[in-house]
Amino acid sequence: MKATLPAAVIENKYSLTRHAKKRVIERLGVISEQAINHVNQLMQTAYLQGHTKGRHGFCRVYDHPKTKTRLIVANDCDKIITVYKFPESVDKTGIRTDFLRPLLEREKRKIDRHYTRAIRKLELQYAENLRELADMAINRARARNPKTRELIAERMADRREEGERLTEKIERLQDEWKAKVKVIEVISE
Repeated sequence: MKATLPAAVIENKYSLTRHAKKRVIERLGVISEQAINHVNQLMQTAYLQGHTKGRHGFCRVYDHPKTKTRLIVANDCDKIITVYKFPESVDKTGIRTDFLRPLLEREKRKIDRHYTRAIRKLELQYAENLRELADMAINRARARNPKTRELIAERMADRREEGERLTEKIERLQDEWKAKVKVIEVISE
């Protein structure tokens, strides 16, 4: 018996409210004469995402991932209430991620503050180390006893090694900082 029914009856299972028709025209760019046919074509391949409660009672929510469209259908009848176009922040699965952006920006600011403080502290230690190294160089130049000069030269070598360790720590922290910022940027995209 179904084979004898015309195709138009099966295709146009869903009807549109005036509001839904306006939304199809403005959000999907369809002319008004083709709105019902277009929506019925979408509904043939749309996926049921769940239910929601609105002014019309409980409604079914359908998503069409290819066109990035969400359709809200009345539960008691097959009348489409409204049509949404997913914003750019919705990925292929239909999950919105725009709410993460402020959180990720806040985390980035916290990371920036932490690493800025840590690096400045190490840079200050490095500057202090250089000043002590310069004082030792002056003392070595003033010293007349060869044993004293040798002793100061050994201490200067220790200071140089400490300075190199501090510069390595600074570079390591800067690399960690860049890596964490890169991760946050990747997540926010």
